[in-house]
Order: sequence, then structure tokens, then C-alpha cells
Amino acid sequence: MEDVEAAYAAGIFDGEGHVGIVVTKNGRGDLYHRLMIDVTNTNVEIIQWLFERWDGVIHNPRYFAQDEWRTAHRWTVCDGRAMRFLEDVLPFLIIKQEQAKLAIEFQQTKTKGGFGAPKPDLTYRDEVRKQISDLNRGL
Repeated sequence: MEDVEAAYAAGIFDGEGHVGIVVTKNGRGDLYHRLMIDVTNTNVEIIQWLFERWDGVIHNPRYFAQDEWRTAHRWTVCDGRAMRFLEDVLPFLIIKQEQAKLAIEFQQTKTKGGFGAPKPDLTYRDEVRKQISDLNRGL
């Protein structure tokens, strides 16, 4: 990854991106925390550019109710791939640098497997989720 591409991606992510930890529950009630980042933009070329470099998923375009609003496109990447993206852009982030650092730390502490993590791990993961959420809300 060239620095110029990482810096460009960081600018896009700072302005149009989101970092968060999603919590899901299986049928037995076990929790699973998952790092997820995404970028939403009306320019599909930017979304495709991110996908080509960091993989992930491009979601179907979202059409808004207002005729004057343009179609929004979204790129999402999770878990280890999300961490790799954040590691690549971290030196160039300004707005989301703290969220990225927490997210990288979170992902580095996860081991294989998903549901049924030990209680101390779940407590830590939920604390990081709340910290990132607070930062996203400007708290």
C-alpha cells in the first residue's frame, strides 16, 4: 500500500466512514462482538476503489425518498480485514484516529472462535464498544 493511497483512504474514512463494534447473540444467548467499518458515499467509484484495495462488501445502492437526493453506496469490511484497513490508514487519520486505535486493539485481543467468549473478554469487548460509540458521538 502506497502512502498516498493510504492517506487518500484516510481522508475518505475521516469524512464519510464509521467504525463500530456490533454485538450479536446466538440462540443460546451467547454474545459475539465484531469489528465493523463502513464508508457511505454517493460516488460509486470511491466505494469500488476501497473494495479493490481492502476487499469487504459493496451493498446495494440505497435510494432515498427525496428526488433531489443522490443514491448512496456503501462499503463494509469486518474483523481482521477491517483491522488491516485501519492499520493502513491510521498514520493519516485525524478525526477517527482514537476510534481506530481502540478498534485495532480490540481486534488484536480476539482469538479464533466467536460465541461463548469468557466473561472477562466480553466485559472488555463491551467497554471498548462503548468507548468507540462515545467517541463517535463526540463525548
